[in-house]
Amino acid sequence: RELAVLASQYFQTGQYDSAIEASLRALEKNPDLDLRALLLLNLSSAYLEKGIAPYVSGKDETFYNESLKFSKQCLLIQPNNWQVLGNIATVLMNENNLEQAEKYYAQAEKFADKKSTRYEQLIRHREQVQRRLRGEPGPAEPVHMTVDPSWDASPSKEAGYAAYAKGRFLRF
Repeated sequence: RELAVLASQYFQTGQYDSAIEASLRALEKNPDLDLRALLLLNLSSAYLEKGIAPYVSGKDETFYNESLKFSKQCLLIQPNNWQVLGNIATVLMNENNLEQAEKYYAQAEKFADKKSTRYEQLIRHREQVQRRLRGEPGPAEPVHMTVDPSWDASPSKEAGYAAYAKGRFLRF
């Protein structure tokens, strides 16, 4: 669990390579399924963030492909994980695969926690895809994940893990 909290802290500060490394090390310890799913979502999110600049500058899909790989692994454990479905949709939207992005956003919305601060972001992204599918003008730049300022970065590992487990760390 300490590595999971460390990975979360790295992610929150934009240290995606360190977040990836800590998450992979934590996975090597064969965590329980819930923690495993969170770590896979972590990896999906970190690779999504890392993939934006290379894709924009040269259509390099390497990091996006890694994001999708870890997303699919997470879905094997938690098939209704709306955050990982949102990650997949975001990659697809950023790659301009709008029809598939819409399908994943619709599925994510179906399972989303409507009380989550990330739910509004999910809806905004889905609406952006729908507008683009209709040919309406609007932003076409890649979507970044946003860091949740309510994440509990307290020195208590248990408090940090509690925030991590509630899904505050990982977002689409």
